[in-house]
Amino acid sequence: MATEKEFAVLIYLLLTGVWDLIYLKVPNRWIVFGYVIAGVLCAGDATDPKVLIIRALWPVAVLYPLYMIRGIGAGDLKLISVISMVCIRGEVIQLMVQSLLIAGMFSAIAVIFGIAHKGRA
Repeated sequence: MATEKEFAVLIYLLLTGVWDLIYLKVPNRWIVFGYVIAGVLCAGDATDPKVLIIRALWPVAVLYPLYMIRGIGAGDLKLISVISMVCIRGEVIQLMVQSLLIAGMFSAIAVIFGIAHKGRA
């Protein structure tokens, strides 16, 4: 059974995905809203703010090289950072690996069938 935190993160991700499909970009104010929601959710657990900052920054440090070679976008990086504030490290690592594998599969399919996504560089 999902906890309230997991349910809130799921709703946030669902809305983020819908927004991204429609507008092809997730606005920074939505990411900031995610950080605020994650902070509020973790405040109930009396999580130290320093711990939240570390939780938010470690995925950025790990994924930054992929961002530099345009393997992932800035929005993806920020979204994983938001999620990492709420989820434990193992879940976030699993999420990152699964996301990269799924994105790789979609990229391979796009190359094989010559599909180009308009609006993204």
